[in-house]
Parts: sequence; C-alpha cells; structure tokens
Amino acid sequence: MIIQITEEHWQELKSIRLASLKDSPDAFAVTFEAASNYSETDWKNRSAGKGVTFFIKKLENQPVGIIGGIQRDDDYEMISLWVSPEQRGNGIAKLLIEKIIEHAKTIGIYSIFLEVSKINFSAYTLYEKTGFTTYQETESTYVMRANFTR
Repeated sequence: MIIQITEEHWQELKSIRLASLKDSPDAFAVTFEAASNYSETDWKNRSAGKGVTFFIKKLENQPVGIIGGIQRDDDYEMISLWVSPEQRGNGIAKLLIEKIIEHAKTIGIYSIFLEVSKINFSAYTLYEKTGFTTYQETESTYVMRANFTR
C-alpha cells in the first residue's frame, strides 16, 4: 500500500525520513543531524503537504519506502526517494516513482525533474529505466527530466 502523508502521519514521516538520512547520508540535501533537530511542529508541517507532498510505501503496516514531490510553477521536482535496504530490488522504488508521476499529472503537471548524485549509479540507472534523461550536469550531480503525456 502507498499512502499520501498527511499531518496525522507525521510520526511515520519522521521515522522513515530519519532512517533514510541515516542509511544514505550522501544522497540527500539535508543531514540526519539537521532533521533530528526538527520540532514536532516542523514534522507536522512537512506532513501536511506545505511545500512537499510525500508518499510512503508500507508493507505489513511498516513504512519501507518514501518519495516526495514539490510543485515549482509548471514543473515538478521529485525528491527524497529511498527504500529500506531490506526491501531493495523488489520494485518498490519503481512503484514510488510511478506514484509521484501520477500525482504530478493529477495536478496538471507533465514534466518532472530530479537531481541525483553522480556516485549513485543504481539510482541513475533506475531513473533512466523510468523515462528520465540527463539534461544538465553539475560538479557532483546529474539533473534529469522526464516528460509525460496528458
């Protein structure tokens, strides 16, 4: 089951987000230490969809994957994709990507971009397989984009 996070799910968001930052510290813009210092109000605001919409994949009622998206005018940025190490290779990341694409389409956006570390080859390959192509490169990241039909 994939659920859209709302304010009532703030503790689940906090739990899986901190797990992702601890497991993959080089994959995200925020650090585990910084996120650990967020207040309950901060987590509730993040959960309420103020700026970012998060989705969590649950197995046996436990969060095992997360993805987020941010609307930026007529564009959409995919962020924070992570799957627990025990569940990697089971297609969860692909399901989460499909969910964020579906969400973007429901709000009328058909172009999605993301940024991925140059050292995260497995994520880069996954993004290519789901329709993303590199359109910009920085010193440490690839910026990828996918356009979808209406």
